[in-house]
Amino acid sequence: MYYFYHYHRNPYPYPSYPTAQTHLTMNPQFLNHTAQRQDGYPPVDPDRLYQSANQSQQLMADANKLVQRFATSKDFCTQVMDAAQRNNRDEVQRLIKSSGVNSDVTMYFNPDGLRLEFKSANIECCQLLIVLRWR
Repeated sequence: MYYFYHYHRNPYPYPSYPTAQTHLTMNPQFLNHTAQRQDGYPPVDPDRLYQSANQSQQLMADANKLVQRFATSKDFCTQVMDAAQRNNRDEVQRLIKSSGVNSDVTMYFNPDGLRLEFKSANIECCQLLIVLRWR
């Protein structure tokens, strides 16, 4: 017979399992902000998330351009597949850029498909991954 136990207190000893309070005491940059909030958590700053969301919109627009090109041109698909199967990285990169993509794109491909990682050029905040397969 198996018994399942539910712990009502923290099974991890301090400091290996930091709580909001230990986070505040372990990070001096938050010590002066504790008076601003009654619950002890540090104040939130939405600027980074806001920037990330805006950069993600650009990445999605670039990815949409590329996917739209694949969806509307069998000739483009044939060229990319042929270059990928021949391991011609320069040609695949040229074809990807010819679709109007402005973001930094890291690509991985093999005879079965294509993996594209869109990254923001300005700040390291976001990444969009697309995997397209033909086998």
